[in-house]
This record gives sequence, structure tokens and C-alpha cells, in this order.
Amino acid sequence: MWVPDSSICMENVEDAMSLFDEVPRTSSVPWNAIISCHSIHGHGDTSLQLFRDMLDEGVKPDHVTFVPLISACSHSGLVDKCHWGGILEMAYDFIKSMPLWPDDLVWGALLGACRIHGNVDMGKLALDHLFEVDYENFRYYVLLSNMYANLGRWEGVNKVRSLARDRGLRKTPGWSSMELNNRIEVFYTGNQSHP
Repeated sequence: MWVPDSSICMENVEDAMSLFDEVPRTSSVPWNAIISCHSIHGHGDTSLQLFRDMLDEGVKPDHVTFVPLISACSHSGLVDKCHWGGILEMAYDFIKSMPLWPDDLVWGALLGACRIHGNVDMGKLALDHLFEVDYENFRYYVLLSNMYANLGRWEGVNKVRSLARDRGLRKTPGWSSMELNNRIEVFYTGNQSHP
């Protein structure tokens, strides 16, 4: 099974496409590779068309397929096409039908895609599933809260923040450190007391 070397994709999309045209395409592997190749080069429309071609040829997408698609949409200004084209919904349906139990990385990726696409409702579904596998990760609460804020849905912001607070979760403050006089000094964001 052919999988393009990333250097082929980086150097010449046309060469990668020529190789793709010559290999059997009965599994998602070559499709994922060429979709990713076009995504890397910012060819969102081509990535989406290849995805449609993949489906037309009866090849089922896998968990890898949606990552470059979502990336292609967000980096090529095709957010509306991806959202209205049903890619987030297809990704959600695929995750729900996975034979293995989806972990926090899978649900976190979907939540991140929902943030990019402004799909708060599906983001809430992803977060509900994240709570089943990793309810202590504060960054997921922040993502959903920011999604609500971007849409001006302040009730949602308050609800998510209250939920995090009720669970005793707090954001880890940003920090940096440096060695000074053979001693490590740590500086926290917002701390005004350090000399």
C-alpha cells in the first residue's frame, strides 16, 4: 500500500497526485495521504473534492480522514463548506460508531474542530463525552466557554465556568523560570509579589 513520504507532498503536489492515480484505492490509507497532502498546501477545495470522490468510490473514512479535512477547511477559509457539508456531523457519527471506546484525544479533537467551526451544539456533545473520560482537564472547559463567548452566549459561558468551579477545577497559571545565582526562580502570571 502506497503512503506518500511527507517530502513528496512538500515538494510537489502534482507528483504525489500522479502516484496516487497509479495505486489501488480500496482503503482509506492512500485517500488520507493525498487529502492530507493537499491540506498541507492549503488546497481545501481539492481536499474536499477528494473526500467526496473517496465516498463516491465506496471507501469508508477512518479516524485519520477527518483530521486533514478539518484542517483544510480551517486553513483555507472553507469553514462554511465543511460545516454545511456535514463533515463535523460525519466525524461525530464516525466517532460514535468506532469499535474502540473513543478516548479524550478523539473527543478533544472534535471539540477543537467545533471551536474552529463555531458549532457550539456539537461542541457541547463532544464535551459531554469528554466528561466521561477526562472531566478534570480544564482546557476543555475553557474551549467550550470561549465558544459560547464568541457567540455572545453569556449564559453558556457562566454555566461552563460554574461547572468547572463546582468540580474544584482551576486553570494552571502561566509561568516561566530562570536560573539566577545558582538558584531557580519561578515567575507566575499575575504574581506581583516576586522581587
